[in-house]
Amino acid sequence: MDLTFSKSSENRRLFFKKSIMKKKYIILTAIVVCLHPDLIAQTSDVIDSVAGTPNSAFTLTIKSQILNENRKLYIQLPEGYDNEQINYPLLIVLDGEWLFHLANANQRYYSYDEVTDQNMPRMIVVGIENTDRDRDYTPTPDSGKEYSFPTSGGADKFLEFLESELIPILDSRYRTAPHRCIAGWSFSGLFSTYAGVTKPDLFNMFLCISPAIWWDNDLIYEKMETVRFEHPKSFVFTLGSNETGGWVYTSTIRLLDRLMEKSIPNMTVNMISIEGVGHTWGVSSAMNLGLQSLYKEFIPSGDIEIDNLTDIESYYNGISKKWGYEVIPPATVFISLAWNLWGNGEKEQAVNVLRHAIAMNTNDSPSLFYLGQMLCAQENLSEGLMYYKMALSVEMNKGVPNGVNLNSYQAGIDKV
Repeated sequence: MDLTFSKSSENRRLFFKKSIMKKKYIILTAIVVCLHPDLIAQTSDVIDSVAGTPNSAFTLTIKSQILNENRKLYIQLPEGYDNEQINYPLLIVLDGEWLFHLANANQRYYSYDEVTDQNMPRMIVVGIENTDRDRDYTPTPDSGKEYSFPTSGGADKFLEFLESELIPILDSRYRTAPHRCIAGWSFSGLFSTYAGVTKPDLFNMFLCISPAIWWDNDLIYEKMETVRFEHPKSFVFTLGSNETGGWVYTSTIRLLDRLMEKSIPNMTVNMISIEGVGHTWGVSSAMNLGLQSLYKEFIPSGDIEIDNLTDIESYYNGISKKWGYEVIPPATVFISLAWNLWGNGEKEQAVNVLRHAIAMNTNDSPSLFYLGQMLCAQENLSEGLMYYKMALSVEMNKGVPNGVNLNSYQAGIDKV
């Protein structure tokens, strides 16, 4: 098991590490029933429109036979979805009316290469709006001794809805990869943890923000005693420092202490403590840090040597095996390698790296531009100019072009 604790403050995060994992999902034979057209109740208009952006968030309402009700979804497809034939992993966000936009903003920001050099994979983000969160996210009925949750105890049925209806519908309508992350807070953080120990095939990664592990006398604690993961799984638990002493904090720490003692193969756990916030104010930071933690291996760390294309292939083959789907190396990894080779005088190798990157992704304007720069520096002006023009064309055809890039690309053309 891999158990990591980290503490977040304004400029500081501590990470301590230890090892755990997951199991790949299995498509149910009931999928034919789940894809019945009656399950699609309606589609609605764009809910989060940004001027000039082709991939705006939208809603989809589906009819659940399992839950006997309609469920509203918030959906964001990745930038460039319509221009590529790539399959994308799913990020399922519970408490969708509260957390979808928060998760979506972080996912889009950190997966956009011209902003952050693409620090995490592009994903299809799906938020599920609540109808009765007390019912859906709690595994057992409430005892009623202290606080009353009269509709509680429906987590198994909600989990069945995810497995037998929601995910098959998403798989049929969109280009999904066999990798799924689930994120939730408080009761939905409890459910995210419960999903991992109850249906280990269904999800690969789990972001459990201030989870209500205390439910039913730490029911999750007992289930962790018997869970077995056949494939890598990653859990991130977050807590606000101001939650110290409360039910959420003490039950979560008790669970993490037990996980530290009990080594569970194929399970990785990271704990992030967020300074100066409580149960609600820490959610935005938790979503940010939690997603970064889960997908931090998307970019090779500084202690991993990437000296050639073979190193890149080997690294991402390993990540693909761990995450359960083919992870495509981001352009920034090739660009970084190319400039390192160029700086070391290995100019032909640098050019070949960028040619390889463009062959994998013809729509990455920086790769096109940098190849143009290198070719022009080698006095190959005609081919260099061609790549400058290609870079400019790709950038101009984006929904929201990067103004800095446009100026740089045009300046390159003018110079030649």
